[in-house]
Amino acid sequence: MVDYQIENDEQGIASKISFVFSTMVLEGDQENERGNRIIYPIYIDLYINEGFFVGRYKPKTTIYKCSENDIVYKENRFKPLDETGKLIESLGKILKTENMDINPSQKFGKMMYKLYQKYSFTPADIQSQIDSLKDIKEDFVNNIFKRLNLNILNKKKAKMDLDIFLEKFISINGDREKVFKEDREAYLIKISSDDIMQMTRIDTASTGNRPLQCSETFFDGKKSILNTKECKNLHLCYNRKRGYLGCFTVQFSVTKGWGVIKTYYVPEEDDIQNVLQTVFENY
Repeated sequence: MVDYQIENDEQGIASKISFVFSTMVLEGDQENERGNRIIYPIYIDLYINEGFFVGRYKPKTTIYKCSENDIVYKENRFKPLDETGKLIESLGKILKTENMDINPSQKFGKMMYKLYQKYSFTPADIQSQIDSLKDIKEDFVNNIFKRLNLNILNKKKAKMDLDIFLEKFISINGDREKVFKEDREAYLIKISSDDIMQMTRIDTASTGNRPLQCSETFFDGKKSILNTKECKNLHLCYNRKRGYLGCFTVQFSVTKGWGVIKTYYVPEEDDIQNVLQTVFENY
């Protein structure tokens, strides 16, 4: 450990402990050639009130564990996630913290589902159009089930499917990209989830930073995600707190039992803290 710092709240009680660790690694882009030794930092914050350890590092694909004569070997690739995980586990033992989650991976997946709901809600205008068809929808479903003598236990599912059908074709009718960016601090651009009941994997993505809700694929997988109430991978475009630049992208996923958050397009510290708060609030 290189350094640590304790932050107190307004009452003078410790609210956050920040640790700085460093290790020596080899940097080089040619295997079996000599690399350069560099110091690689890893930052770990303990958010005491929220009950979270957060490890932070800058990923690099050209760093390796130090070897004799400083030669870069493929099998010695340095894995920051693994190292960060070991440091967090060691800190947990030293500080005698308790893991409150039996299955942290599943809990993080359910947190991603909450973010999915939070940032892919149906715009009020579109929801109003769907609601205006309430009587027509009811009559349609009733007539179909009566005429075809279908099992009435499936009526609820049929109504849900019909709502998704209507939302889909209203949403993709014309250029509605602006609608799905308004009144929200982030919007969805990619998601994946496993539907255990249907034995399928849902993996949908938009083009570039276009809201996924503008595409047919969003609605094709929506029912499965609503059924599982869990996500495996989630990409959101967040608005910056200062607003003078375009949005930045955040990828949420679970890797090796750890909840992983990757940020793209250089967010500022206020932006990163905003993302972390959305995790804390929805975990």
